[in-house]
Amino acid sequence: MGDLTNNFSKSEISCPLSGDSRISPRLMEKMQQVRDILGRGVILTSGVRSVQHNKNVGGVDGSAHVPQDLEDGEGEVCHAVDIQCSSSRDRYEMLPLCFSRFNRIGIGRDFIHVDTDSTKPSNVAFHYYSSKHKA
Repeated sequence: MGDLTNNFSKSEISCPLSGDSRISPRLMEKMQQVRDILGRGVILTSGVRSVQHNKNVGGVDGSAHVPQDLEDGEGEVCHAVDIQCSSSRDRYEMLPLCFSRFNRIGIGRDFIHVDTDSTKPSNVAFHYYSSKHKA
């Protein structure tokens, strides 16, 4: 049982450097929907990041992983998670569920990034294959 949703806990999304676990409830509700439809566990490899942790993993300035206030009524929270997805089968199962709930999706070698950051372009899918980003 989780303390954020039925299946997700703060320990899964907390920043490893700062321990910050401020994350968008709307984001986590959507992740719970993905998990419920998938019918099996979903591993989150990255959630909330401090500015320093984001820099350490090669994240971009203004990353949706770093808590920010988007004037969406949720306060200063993280608006992104990365989902472990290390095989083509995982991607095949996960991507349709993500596309049905999120309008910002990034595809990495072993993860899928989803976010609800309304300050960034929407209805986009991007990749991390040529960057030094680590989930």
